[in-house]
Parts: sequence; structure tokens; C-alpha cells
Amino acid sequence: MNSEKQKLFSEFPPITTEEWENQIIKDLKGKDYDKALKWNTGEGFVVKPYYREEDLKPLGHLKSFPGVFPYIRGGNPVSFDWKVCEDITHANIESANHIALHALQGGADSLGFHTKVSKNQIRGVAIQTQSDMKTLLKDIQIQMISTNWESGEASPYIFCLFLNEAKERGLKTSELQGSLGYNPLGSLMVNGELGMSSQNLWKKAAEIIKFAKGETPLFKAVTVNASQAHNSGASIVQELAFCLAMGNEYLAKLTDLGLGVDEIASSLRFHFSIGSNYFFEMAKFRAFRLLWSNILSAYGSKSLPASFIHGSISQWNKTVYDPYVNMLRGTTEAMSGALGGCNEISVTPFDFAYSDGDDFSHRIARNTQHILKAESYLAQVVDPGAGSYYIESLTDEIANQSWAIFQTIEGKGGFVSSLKEGYIQSEIQKTKTRRDSDIATRKEVLLGTNQYPNKDEMLPKVKQKPQPVALVFTQKKCDPSNLQTVAKDLASGAAIGDMLSAVQEASDFKVTPLEIYRASEAFEELRLKVEGYKEKSGKALSVFLLPIGNLGMRIARSSFTSNFFGCAGFTILDNPAFQTIEEGVSTFFAKGGAEILVLCSSDEEYATLAPELCRLVKQKKPDQIIIVAGFPKEIMEQLKTQGIDDFIHVRSNVLETLRTYIKKLGV
Repeated sequence: MNSEKQKLFSEFPPITTEEWENQIIKDLKGKDYDKALKWNTGEGFVVKPYYREEDLKPLGHLKSFPGVFPYIRGGNPVSFDWKVCEDITHANIESANHIALHALQGGADSLGFHTKVSKNQIRGVAIQTQSDMKTLLKDIQIQMISTNWESGEASPYIFCLFLNEAKERGLKTSELQGSLGYNPLGSLMVNGELGMSSQNLWKKAAEIIKFAKGETPLFKAVTVNASQAHNSGASIVQELAFCLAMGNEYLAKLTDLGLGVDEIASSLRFHFSIGSNYFFEMAKFRAFRLLWSNILSAYGSKSLPASFIHGSISQWNKTVYDPYVNMLRGTTEAMSGALGGCNEISVTPFDFAYSDGDDFSHRIARNTQHILKAESYLAQVVDPGAGSYYIESLTDEIANQSWAIFQTIEGKGGFVSSLKEGYIQSEIQKTKTRRDSDIATRKEVLLGTNQYPNKDEMLPKVKQKPQPVALVFTQKKCDPSNLQTVAKDLASGAAIGDMLSAVQEASDFKVTPLEIYRASEAFEELRLKVEGYKEKSGKALSVFLLPIGNLGMRIARSSFTSNFFGCAGFTILDNPAFQTIEEGVSTFFAKGGAEILVLCSSDEEYATLAPELCRLVKQKKPDQIIIVAGFPKEIMEQLKTQGIDDFIHVRSNVLETLRTYIKKLGV
């Protein structure tokens, strides 16, 4: 070390953790350290305000290398490159083909076709015959890309159509890449039943894996779909644990039928959603690879293959109102997936919550990944989180918490047994209830929906219920006793709908289904009611703000009230500060009044201002709703007796309060 470096280090002596802690406690000036600085994540562990090198000492995974078991640092030893996937959900086959070609011309190297073979499906390419498949794949060089199919119980039939098309083109099917998308346990979670016995389920799964291996060894036959748990409100550690349990169920049942563990493992594609908790999502993928590798090792896997992970941005946090914010959410989520080491990433269009998207929204979604790849160079880095005190600690914590849940599931007999018992559903429900409460009280912010809404925005004209999961079917069942025969029948002109048989077999797969939803739906429902009232009556529901008194407080509380009622689409009648209550009341009636009148001032001034306001207003309009913006604890009961109807403040349940007033106003 040269003298300049020695001088530099001597000027910055090492600081111990104890010294840091002492300084922090001093700066807190008596505040509770844990409450002020530690973060209770809701994932089962607490995040500290800072991490140091000493936090890495107890971690056992730090000696791992990229491309080497247990793959915590990724399956590729030289980069974190991934495939850019574009999902196609448009029902019209010709339009779907156009979108797919446009995506490939725009730089996508993977396509995800969501197909529709049942009338009760809202989204998906309506494909039935070999002719349909030819039209869908027209001019698409399937040998050059990855082709993924999401077709629920009809997956084997769709796969046969795809194989027939490839063979007709003279392609080597052994070189094709993609996924078949067979997802029986995912279908069970969201439908509640499968329409077949457990014995036949695993038998069919084994047949499909063998068939796919023989025809297209690079294809992933079975999708282990954890995104359905995520889009039901599950936490990160729950999503990871349930995915491990599903994957383990396939290993356990299919090895019992004689399949090799490596044969099964190489046929699995793991589908995760990527949420907005930026660093946690990165750590989630690192933790999953570690835990899944340990499971394979326990089964005696010889090749110990790295897991194949498909990440799609969350649908749970996407909103109908202010949809351009979805671009920002999708960008950080895609970045988490890239930095976490996903093999393939789908970024849905920002308007996916209410439409299939247009050329613009598809292009923005696709280019989000191109920017991360070509301009940010994320694909050229191997595990950028490695060595980070924070990310490495998160990886360890998430792995430990997820493994504990996984062990609980195994103790109950496995994934299916836990579903039948209701354990998985109840655990997700607990998390869902907490997260919904956080959104209702704005502890968790959905920008543009429960905070800072665009009050002039109206619902987009295209109204479509979101379908954030792979499309599945309960009224029909797949019975591909011989897939070679199925392929021949389809090639001869048979339609998939005619080959799907009505459910007749007694099923021992019946569980309480998960509820797939978006976090913003409750607030959007309120805005729809208010918009509908305006359309029918020709009159908007309005809130009149009466700011008076203390400058800082009246401005702050006027802004708070505007955001509060704006979340339900109320028209906000804002005003400059009034000098007297009489002036404010006079203006209120001169403007025709409003359904709700809100007094915006300081707690200290409410003792005199609020009674006077109630007296002047209610002598002319006794049923007028008058609200105080604030929480003047000492005088609240007194003000209620004098005519104040309610108080809104930062601890209010925004959603329930808005529901109450919308109902009270007869909307």
C-alpha cells in the first residue's frame, strides 16, 4: 500500500457498531429505537436501519459461484441475460398474429400465447383447430424464439397443434424452445377442483412430461405457478414457500410413478410475479434458487439442474385509474426480475387491467426491458446483489422464513393436503386482510388511486375485468390417453372443443379456491359509483372546502381533504382562505352548496370555529354534512354534540369512510 492510501485510511479510522449505535441513540433524543428505525416488513422478520460486514459472517451461502450449485447467484456463469417475453391475449387469431409479429420485429425473443378454448373465458386467443394454429403462427419463425403456451387443462391439445405445425414446416422439434404450460395444481388453486381423481392427475402429468421430452426435450412441460398466490395477496415468503411446495409435490408424486428426478426437474418452469418491493424481490429469486437446489439435492438429483424462472410483473398492484403510473411500477418490477436472475420476463402493457393493450402500450412494455438490457447493461452483469450487506441479509431472511412455511406444509402432508385443509388459503387470507387494511388506511400507497388521485379522470371507455392468471377450465377435462393419437386427430381437422370431455369422473381434488384480485379494485368501485351517479343525474357529488385561520394548517388540511375525497371521484370545490366563518358560509350557499362541507383549520381554532359554522349552516340546511379535517382529541365529543358529523385525519380508514358517505348520499 502506497503512502497516499495509508494517509487516506488514517484520516478515516474504523468505526465500531457500538459507536454507530451510541450516536444513533443520541440523535433520536429519547425516541424508541425499534419503532423509529426498524421496519416490520410483514414477511415475518424485521429489517434493521443499516447493515455492516459483520452481518454477513453467520450467512452460509456466500461462497457460492455463478453457474454453480446451488445457483443462488444464477445458472449462467457469465451474465444475467434473459429473454424478453411478450404475452398475447387478444381473442382474434389474425390480430394475435399481427401483435406477435410486431413484438418480434420490436425485439422480443419470446412469446407467451394465452389461448381461449372455453366460452366463459374473457381473454385468450380463440384457437380450436390446426388451421387456427397455422393462422396464429403465420410468418413466425418458431425455431428462432421461445414459444410459451398458457392453456389451462387444454395445454396438451394446444401443444399437439403446435407440434403438428412445426413438423409440417419440416422443423426439428428437438431444437424448439418454450413451455407447454400444463399447470394442474395452479388450476386447482384458482378453480377449487380439477374434475379428475388424484391418481389420474399424476398419471396424466407423467404422460405429458414423457411425451414432451420425446418430442421437444428443450420444452418445459409443467408450469409451477406461484403468481396466482401473489395475485391473491400473498406475501413474498408465502409465494416462495408455496412454489417450493408445489414443485416438491410434482417431484414426490411423479418419482413414485417411475420418472427420474432430473427428468422431472428439467421439465419444470417456475412462474413468479414480481412485486414492487424492489430489493426484496431481487432477494426472493436468489433465495428460491438456493432452496430449490437443496430440495433437488435431497432427492438425489445427479445433474442438479438450475431452475428456470419466468417472472411477470405483478397484476395485484396495477390500477385502472391513472394507468400511466403502471409504467413506473412495471419498470422497477422488471428491474428486480432482471437483477434477481429471471430467465425470462414478461412486462404486461400499462393498460392491461382493462384492455388487451394497443400498439403503444405493448411497445412501451417491451421497450422497458430493452432499456434495462441495451442502455442499462443489466444483462451483462452477474448477480449484482452479491456481497451487498443488505441484499445478502434479505436473501438469508427470506430463505429462512420461506423454508419454515414449506416445512409446515410438508408436515401437513404436502401442498395438496394443505390446500384441502385450507391452511394455504387461510395464510393468504391473513396477509390479504392486513394488506387491504394498509391500503384502506393509506399505510400502503397506490399512487393515483388511494393517494394523489387525478380527480378529473374518468374510467377508460374499455371496461374489462382483469385476468391476471393463466386461463383455466372447470367444466371440461383433458383426457389425452394417447397424445400421438390426439395429434393425428387434430391434424385431420378435429376441434379442441369437441375433444374436451364433460366432467364425469369423481374428483378428490376439491378445495376452497383463491380469490384473484387487484389491490385497487375497492377504490375503483367507489369511483365507478360516483361516476355512474353523475352520468345518470347530471350532477356531480361535491365537497366544499372552507379553509380559515392558521396558514400552514389550513393549506395542509385542504390538500389532505382534497386527496381524501378525490379517491372516490368527488368534485372538490376548493377556495382561497376565508377571513371569517360568515364569509365562508355565504360563499358556500352562493355557490349552490355541496353534499359535504369540510372545515380546514388548526385543532386549536376548531373549538370556536366549528360551533359557529354548524350554527350558521344548519339553521338553513339541517341535514348538511359538516366534517372537520383533523383530530382535535380533547374536544371531539363536544363538537359532535354541536353539529359536527365526522372527523377525517391520517388515521382514518379512507375506504370505509368514503363507503359510508357514498351510501349516506344514496349513491
